[in-house]
Amino acid sequence: VRQGYGRGNSYFAYATPVGDGRTQVLVPSFREGIELSAAQRYGDRGQSLIVGMTLSYELARFEAPLGVIDGDIEGADPIPDDQLPAGLAGQLNDYGATRVSVHLGLRRFRYAEYYGLDALRDRLLVGLGGYIGISAGRGFDLFTPDDVRGLNDTFFRGIATGTAGLGSSLFRASLSGEVRYNGGWRDQLASAEFIGYLRNDGLPGQTFFVRSSFAGGWGATGPFQLSLGGRESVRSLVEDQFPGGRTARFTLEDRILLPWPKSAFDLGFTLFADAGRIWPGDAPLGVDSGWQYAVGGGIRFSLPARSRFAWRADIAVPAGPSTGDPVFRIGFELNRLARGFFTPDLQRSLRFGLGPESF
Repeated sequence: VRQGYGRGNSYFAYATPVGDGRTQVLVPSFREGIELSAAQRYGDRGQSLIVGMTLSYELARFEAPLGVIDGDIEGADPIPDDQLPAGLAGQLNDYGATRVSVHLGLRRFRYAEYYGLDALRDRLLVGLGGYIGISAGRGFDLFTPDDVRGLNDTFFRGIATGTAGLGSSLFRASLSGEVRYNGGWRDQLASAEFIGYLRNDGLPGQTFFVRSSFAGGWGATGPFQLSLGGRESVRSLVEDQFPGGRTARFTLEDRILLPWPKSAFDLGFTLFADAGRIWPGDAPLGVDSGWQYAVGGGIRFSLPARSRFAWRADIAVPAGPSTGDPVFRIGFELNRLARGFFTPDLQRSLRFGLGPESF
């Protein structure tokens, strides 16, 4: 059983293309949500059927978008209606709904221990096999304020993953998506990932990490926009560079573990190459970036030794048609395989983030 209540104000930040005159468009929003869920797992943890139900209430209100000039958020001014970017007004409709949904999940895993996947010398128990989960629900115009449009809609959500080992190498593929029907199909958000940890027993200190990622949205009636830059994408681009509505991203990384020191902390270095492209789709302020590339390298370390996360310091250099200064980042990776790989700027726009995998 899980329950929750949330209420608060926030901003949804839209990135702007180069030459727009603004550095960001911020949309102030108010959201309130209530959730009550219950689920039952039949079988053991690796071979189980999950059945659940959720009762929820959601309310969202949006205020006039604000234009940010030269990063001055404090000085942001409302954008007149006749100057709104194309497609933006259609994503800023207040709404409310009371929803009932059901969840069904099926897990078929056997567990194996792997060494040094996301960190350097960590040991991680990985479920080899597959998972599929689906959710379906109905929204009703109940308990919504008179000045807010109540939604009488039907929605579906699904996720599927498959993980397989080949010697000391490991591979995972995943698909996820959601869609809403309200007089037509709306808010279609989807993503696909393929991950590979390529290793050879004769080179125990070396891992080739490969990742391909695809994400997109169609007919969004709530705030939605993707971007090509950032740590999860083409790392020579800043986080909000090249906005759009559909994207493809590829990464190849050579991770090398040094044999010393072993007792105090773990140390290694990495070389990487990124490629990606974004298309405008129907996202506000979207552009076609063309293919963008980056190359770089850095160090990875864990403290104390055998920690399950790795700190990393990287320098990424543009290698394609775009130009710019090298980008330096410090960050960390925390059990990426266990948490799942995902596109962060797609996650922030999900309308139905709860599924059977939550149980």
